[in-house]
Amino acid sequence: LFGTSTRAEIMLQLLTAGPATAGEIARSSSFTGRAVLVTLREMAFSGHLHEPPARPREKPQRGEPAPVRHRGPSAAYSLRSEDWAFLRTWTDPAGFPARQLPAPVLTICQRLFTHLAAAKPDLSSIVQSMQIRKLITDPLEQMQKHGQESDLTSLDRLPGTDFLPTLADRLPAVIAGL
Repeated sequence: LFGTSTRAEIMLQLLTAGPATAGEIARSSSFTGRAVLVTLREMAFSGHLHEPPARPREKPQRGEPAPVRHRGPSAAYSLRSEDWAFLRTWTDPAGFPARQLPAPVLTICQRLFTHLAAAKPDLSSIVQSMQIRKLITDPLEQMQKHGQESDLTSLDRLPGTDFLPTLADRLPAVIAGL
């Protein structure tokens, strides 16, 4: 419906996470802030996207210094999720699901693939567990920082003997949930 573009990322962010500024959408989608802002303004013309009111600008008077511009908090764009209810083809959850950032999960998969391709087969499971735990700590912290709770975020509390089997058991479900 929206393609693979800034429009799709904007709709995903606003429907699953609620109101957001252009900068927040840009950071979560890896698009440039300018691209997101231009698209947000274009989408606001449709009337379905609520654009915050523009701040009044002071015009300089002839012979006087230009007024000082003040930076304030960025205004959040929003939309009414009821207007987009036709997109829901499910009954549970009742609304749109929470946004899941795929980047941390994909980073975990990539690091696991690279590590397992180069791993020595004679390493003990405890040593492999320690190495893999170190590799995926950053993406797991990124998931927790963004409030993305999943079955993987509790892995850091598991002992070394339970870490690898639990990771192998939970990772496919997390990938399927994206």
